[in-house]
Amino acid sequence: MWSPLDADYFQEGGGTFQIVTFTGIAACDLLNQALYDVRPVETRPGAAREIWERTRAELCVRLEETVRARHPLSRALFEVAGGRLFGCGRLLERAAAEFAAVKGARALPTVALAGEIYVRLNAFANDSVIEKLEARGIRALVAPAGEWFEYVEYLARAPGGRSGLAARLSYRVMRRIRGRAWAVMARGLGWNGAALSTEDILAASDPYVRRALEGEAVLTVGEAVAEWRRGHIDGVVCVGPLECMPNKVAEAQLFHAPLQFANGRLD
Repeated sequence: MWSPLDADYFQEGGGTFQIVTFTGIAACDLLNQALYDVRPVETRPGAAREIWERTRAELCVRLEETVRARHPLSRALFEVAGGRLFGCGRLLERAAAEFAAVKGARALPTVALAGEIYVRLNAFANDSVIEKLEARGIRALVAPAGEWFEYVEYLARAPGGRSGLAARLSYRVMRRIRGRAWAVMARGLGWNGAALSTEDILAASDPYVRRALEGEAVLTVGEAVAEWRRGHIDGVVCVGPLECMPNKVAEAQLFHAPLQFANGRLD
């Protein structure tokens, strides 16, 4: 049984394990988002789901083989620097092309699905809200799981956290992995902008939630505001466990955000 600490999820796994695992997290986030982007307008029913299932299965096999190969940290860093990501770069490139081939041109309103990380990513916990939105002609833009891991590494660099070259390098490696993986999928599917960084999210959240309130609330608010500013969403659905305090804080602040948008202060 492995029970990682919030302060350093990969403390006992080693550098290569961290890099390979986070590559898998980033790739899964993007495959999920491609599914949610394409499925509501797919030209052949079930096509997006079929691509998603097949590519995810291939991704899992590739990651397991990479971990079993026990590459040294230098090799793992070389894969990240070169953007190959243990072959996951090409896998995502191919998946993006397949998704694009079955994506219709019909325009749909888009909402950001934000909130507590488990609830927003688990269909049972959120009562299949993504499918229910799609049934009403609404596309979902789901906040990725990888943003939390990157946020934890960002906090580790702060006073009192882990210090030195290792902490700075870890955060930069995560940024490189997410940035490279996003660029591949964005190019194939016509997504605008770049992957949001922790700095982007915190800056967007600043008018509503102090950074000192560490946790999911600042990410929930910041992600939604940042995507609104970029013109990627038309609204927000915030989900969380009953009486979850971070989610209540986020919901309370997001209630004020539309008023400020309406007054033109954040456009």
